[in-house]
Amino acid sequence: MLRHEGVVVLALVASLAAAQGAEATIRAKCAAEWPGDGQMQAYCERMQREALAQLQQLNARNGGIPADSYRVASGRCVTDWPNDYSMQVYCLQQQIEGYQEVARGPSSPLVDVTPQEAAVISQRCSLDWPHDYAMQAYCQRQQVEGLAFLRNRPVSVQAATWDRLVSSCELEWRNDYSMQAYCVRNSLN
Repeated sequence: MLRHEGVVVLALVASLAAAQGAEATIRAKCAAEWPGDGQMQAYCERMQREALAQLQQLNARNGGIPADSYRVASGRCVTDWPNDYSMQVYCLQQQIEGYQEVARGPSSPLVDVTPQEAAVISQRCSLDWPHDYAMQAYCQRQQVEGLAFLRNRPVSVQAATWDRLVSSCELEWRNDYSMQAYCVRNSLN
């Protein structure tokens, strides 16, 4: 029983220390951002405290994504915005949305993405942006847009010319549909 009470007390002390550290961070950030303007400092502090509460809510449930993925996303946002809880919340929300999009896999109403193409796109984007789910999602969208372009030859371009350009660009930019599309567009200009 005594051991359990000791653990609870230790957790409360750690929580109090973290809260005091966060409050000191908020005050320092807002004072530096709005020197001599007490009203704006107070507003800034209020916004930062609200953001800190949002972070605590997200942390309590891992933002609705797997815990390991949440740690990656949260770590990125804390590293990018160590003293700005509002930006950490914004960043984390972008990362969570990115994770959810990446988890669904590359898709588009403009083109059917084969399982092989989806695997190539997913692998390329996760290798290019290993700790940034928002950028992985953006990368996947760019790759699918490139694939859609490559599959939809403009009527003004002869099929033989199109096929030659696509083949040439595919050799140069293997497994990068976005760059293949860029290559073809540049060749047409």
